Amino acid sequence: MANLNLTLPATCPALHQGDDTNWSNASFALYTLVTLTPSDLDTLTTTLSHEWKQTTTSGATSLVRTPPLHNYAGQNLQAIVQAHIELDKEFVPREDGSQRGDLHWFPTAFLVVTSREWKERGLLFVYVDTGLENCPLERFWFAVDDAYGMLVGLRVGEVTPARCREFFDLEVKGEIGGERVGGKVGLS
Repeated sequence: MANLNLTLPATCPALHQGDDTNWSNASFALYTLVTLTPSDLDTLTTTLSHEWKQTTTSGATSLVRTPPLHNYAGQNLQAIVQAHIELDKEFVPREDGSQRGDLHWFPTAFLVVTSREWKERGLLFVYVDTGLENCPLERFWFAVDDAYGMLVGLRVGEVTPARCREFFDLEVKGEIGGERVGGKVGLS
């Protein structure tokens, strides 16, 4: 049984990025704390983006994709937080004046694979709550089957991450696979 350190800092104002920018073409970054084969990683990203690709044009940005550096096996969740802060969000300036520009990576949230059994155990969603003072950093597990509805709602701005937590958090639903102790989760 492996123990992953999923401890987060209480706040993370550095993740509060992207004000006055358009996020409607932003992909959610997928990081891993466990090593997945290229085939398994491709299956996961395809699964997460399948419904999105069916409802959009072929040129649309993927709903979920892996950044150039995504494998953090053997490290902790804080290393991924730092990587996401530093990730080039692929900012493209706008000339129409409606917003400063477009981001192509969702700046305030990301997904993390914590188990090779991601279909059964779900994925970790990490986000900074920009609606609260000091920008608290939060996380919750969600089912892969819920990814499309949750992520599209976030991408188009229909829901907040905190609201998603109310509906999709597997711990609240009592459906999480994994034994929790403090900031760590034991996975088989």
